[in-house]
Amino acid sequence: HMIYPTLASAAVASCFGLSAAEIQEGISAYVPAQMRMETVHTVNGNTIYNDTYNANPQSMKAGLLTLSHTKADKRIAILGDMFELGEQEERLHREIGAFVATLPEIDVLLAVGRASVWMAEEAKKCGMAEVYACADKDEAKKILQKFTARNTAFLVKASRGMALEELTEFLQNETQK
Repeated sequence: HMIYPTLASAAVASCFGLSAAEIQEGISAYVPAQMRMETVHTVNGNTIYNDTYNANPQSMKAGLLTLSHTKADKRIAILGDMFELGEQEERLHREIGAFVATLPEIDVLLAVGRASVWMAEEAKKCGMAEVYACADKDEAKKILQKFTARNTAFLVKASRGMALEELTEFLQNETQK
């Protein structure tokens, strides 16, 4: 979901006289900040998107779209609570659940946390077949143990306070066994 900022940056660089080769070199050298759509490739062909630094409805949708376009045999969205939504909390979590259900490329939703239960409920209501809801990371790890096959793509996304990067580390360790 970084294509638009990348294209804008390339256009500005071109206006300042950089060549296409220089622009390509700069884009190729880009390394995302930790926990901000950080991409991890495991030895057995899995892809893990660690986007656990922050979450809001717009960034959740962007991350889910990225996952849905990832080449993999199976795509698993691991979504945690979005904080600081006030009285819109339930509605916005349900909106994300409905959205993920519209993406047939995503095979599994694992919702982690108190508010994320609403995501899971809505995804099921909207017809998504494989949906799990759990209260915490320990319960999530038990569920994730059955999804460590080769060529699987994972999106791990939540607000910072959920500390779901622990699940990213767990997946890295489990999928490299």
